[in-house]
Amino acid sequence: MERISIKKTAQDLLYFSAGCAVYSAAVEMFISPAALTPGGISGLGMLLELKTGIPIGLTVFLLNLPLLWICYGKFGRAFIAKTAVCVFLLSLFLELATLLPPIQTDRILAGLFGGVMTGFGISLVLLRGGTTGGVDTLAHLLHSYRPSLTVGRIFLFCDAVVILLTALYFRDVTSALYSAVSLYLSSRLIDAILYGGDKGKVIYILSSHHDQISRALLIEIGRGVTVIPVWGAYTGRDGRMLMCAVRREEVAAVRQTVYRIDEHAFTMICEAGDITGEGFQKTGIDK
Repeated sequence: MERISIKKTAQDLLYFSAGCAVYSAAVEMFISPAALTPGGISGLGMLLELKTGIPIGLTVFLLNLPLLWICYGKFGRAFIAKTAVCVFLLSLFLELATLLPPIQTDRILAGLFGGVMTGFGISLVLLRGGTTGGVDTLAHLLHSYRPSLTVGRIFLFCDAVVILLTALYFRDVTSALYSAVSLYLSSRLIDAILYGGDKGKVIYILSSHHDQISRALLIEIGRGVTVIPVWGAYTGRDGRMLMCAVRREEVAAVRQTVYRIDEHAFTMICEAGDITGEGFQKTGIDK
């Protein structure tokens, strides 16, 4: 057990270091030279560095300290320990990244490469259960007190404020627009890495011909079907609902199969952000 714990800690540190290094390189090489913002506390730190000369790494570290202290009693030692390590590493690598040469390129390319690199860097940290502090920690804290405020909305609001401040500082609307594109690309990449690229649909089917439909889906489409007992409040009758997870390109074939058997079938097609298991991507388990 002790050997496994040491191995897991070493893997965590490796992921945290690599993620913070990639994120910092993106900020110093692409985002900052193009007068864009990475959003969050890093974005505030970049603006303060331009305005006052205070190093961005020091600003990020100092702004995160009160958040860590507030969250200590709320999320426990493990969460705070990982976040503290990531905050330290991010502050360190942001300072070291100033030694890297800035890449002078088109602002669109800077936004695209910066967005991809920051998204990849943050994903490496999140994959091991860490956070880079700042808005991430603040979002979890506010959500714990106000569940109606989703983490995504808090992220969006905070990044919007930083983007607005960046536009006011540089007096350039295009700077805000390019920053928004970069942040959107970063968030999409984070979702793809964390939740997998194997997105699909979940189809729910209500029909009196559920036996025929389930057999047809198994044989013709090659997808498993789950039969769920249901009771209709309007009709007052028992029934069976079919649930079937499919890839996007299989939706049309499923609809054709269902309505060929029962043209009056009631179907609901829902988005599935990530599907793992037999017939889809394999389940990833840390060893």
